[in-house]
Amino acid sequence: MEKIWYNIFVSKKFIVGVKKMKKSILIIIITFLLLSLLPVGVYAEEFKINETDISIEFDTNEWNVFTRDNIENNPNLDKLGIDYDSFNKTMNDNYIYLDAIFLNNDNTNTLEFIIRKTKADSIINFSNYTDDDILDIAKGLADKQNSNNYDIYKNNYKYAYLDYTDKGYYLVEYYTVVNGDSYTITVQKTSSINSNEREQIKNIIETIEFDVDETLEEENSETGIKFSSTSKYVRSAVIGAVIAVVVCLIYIILKKNNR
Repeated sequence: MEKIWYNIFVSKKFIVGVKKMKKSILIIIITFLLLSLLPVGVYAEEFKINETDISIEFDTNEWNVFTRDNIENNPNLDKLGIDYDSFNKTMNDNYIYLDAIFLNNDNTNTLEFIIRKTKADSIINFSNYTDDDILDIAKGLADKQNSNNYDIYKNNYKYAYLDYTDKGYYLVEYYTVVNGDSYTITVQKTSSINSNEREQIKNIIETIEFDVDETLEEENSETGIKFSSTSKYVRSAVIGAVIAVVVCLIYIILKKNNR
């Protein structure tokens, strides 16, 4: 009889212990799942670019970001072995307001992100135009590069999107007009841009904010107007756009590596 009661007692203790263990494991699993849902830490820094209406964010642990205001005595510029005077001249000569470079450890996987600004002609804001208008502009820009790969990209703003090659470089470009200024965002690489890199580029584009002046009006304020690809508005956007590859950081770094 004692043995029977002992077995019952041990069995109950065993069952309770198993239940507690299962509960502990369940708590660990739930905790793990909750932690996995938290956003991964990204050290994003916002860059409000002087003399423009644009701001943008980069993970500065991955990107070396240069603007006209931060390149003088910049340790990252020195680290890359790039001369301030020549780089400053390159930025000004090519209408560049931001140039960011992504490098892996051996500098073989180089991705360059460039923002250029020029004065637009006849257009104030792409947001005032229909999607078809922007698509017409994208086609006109693509025609200049002998490319068939173009589209409209939309978030809070509208962009003409291009994907093409030029002088041995692979490029994706986002072109828009805000407050009468045209902005060309060029991402270039010496090898094809893979899907992960495209997603990375898209995530950076999503951080862009423009300080839009709502008081500015288009020259032709008629509502609901439909422009064709032969209209002066589309032609001026295409002619005035600063697109195509820029011989900049990526070229200098690769040249130094090949010495």
